[in-house]
Amino acid sequence: MVASSPSLIASHRLSLVMDYGQFYLSGDSSPDSQEDLEELVGEALSDGTIASSQTSAVVLSPHQNNFDMQMAIEVWDQKPPEDRGDWDQVVDLVVEIDQDGTLLLDSPPGGEPHRVTIDPGRYRVEVCGRGFVALGWPGSIEPGDTWRIRLWPAISTTDALPPRKLWTETDTTTSDADSAEAGLELTPTSSRTMNDNPTFSPGDDFAIWGGIPPTAELLAAGSMAPNLCLLDRALAEAIASSSPTTQRSIARWAARTAIERANLSNTQWVQDGLDAVEEHVALPAPFDGLFNARQRVETDPALRRLRARAKPALRNQQLGRQVFAVSSLTSAGAADPARAALDATYYAVVDDEETRVLLGEIRSKFLPR
Repeated sequence: MVASSPSLIASHRLSLVMDYGQFYLSGDSSPDSQEDLEELVGEALSDGTIASSQTSAVVLSPHQNNFDMQMAIEVWDQKPPEDRGDWDQVVDLVVEIDQDGTLLLDSPPGGEPHRVTIDPGRYRVEVCGRGFVALGWPGSIEPGDTWRIRLWPAISTTDALPPRKLWTETDTTTSDADSAEAGLELTPTSSRTMNDNPTFSPGDDFAIWGGIPPTAELLAAGSMAPNLCLLDRALAEAIASSSPTTQRSIARWAARTAIERANLSNTQWVQDGLDAVEEHVALPAPFDGLFNARQRVETDPALRRLRARAKPALRNQQLGRQVFAVSSLTSAGAADPARAALDATYYAVVDDEETRVLLGEIRSKFLPR
């Protein structure tokens, strides 16, 4: 008997607003599915790549965000042709689509998920991505990575999944000469070495810090401190070592500047958050968490109407600016003044065409030499 060739049953294309470096897929239509996904997020972060249950999965992307992440969904009648070599990252799993017959795809900050109609059943799932440029912040809100999800019936319950293929930042390392040729500004590196700090060992990986061991103050702050170091290490170190009073002033300035530049100053719930930062009191909802603040931006009817009036090519840019602005404001309310200043600064400048100008303003206003 001659085996039949694989056939593509259905193909879908969609654009996903991906943030927090993660996206979800689920075949579970029950009201409790969101709780399952929240548990999987923690497992995925611990794993570093993916976590899955019987009906759902959380996939981590090397990129922190892509507000126009192109994704193809393909359903096959059997295992499709092998092409792992064409992709930078490939992970496999098994997911069950319940009787509702819908595959849900979503990413923080949430909103209405994409829905793809698929026959109920148990499926092998292959998740592939390519076009990555950096671990973490990719340099823009639309870095251009693309993804494909292929599904086909899972006939056997004993077949082992193939090994994961993972992308690493060393795949796109840029030399100083290449950076200079491309016109990139290189930030002078610190003269510290690992041996200067007894808490580090030669085996420690400082890739997220730009390959240089962080100061004790930066390490204690954590969170977005490594990302700010990649933008301006000298400034990040100066902020981390400044007084708590100065750090609070920087956090307030960064949040206020980000909100103004995102044209959110006239949005009442945003102004309420700014007032709380200025008055040194606990921030009100939705600024009690980054997820909540970002979700409010995406779902606020008035802001959605304003974005709808913009040219289509500018809508994602506008959404990105607003998301980072409320992230800066939320961060400014952190209990630790160093973290508040570093995180609020990072989110205020990271997606602005005048990043260097804004960093220079912080230096001249709050950290004179």
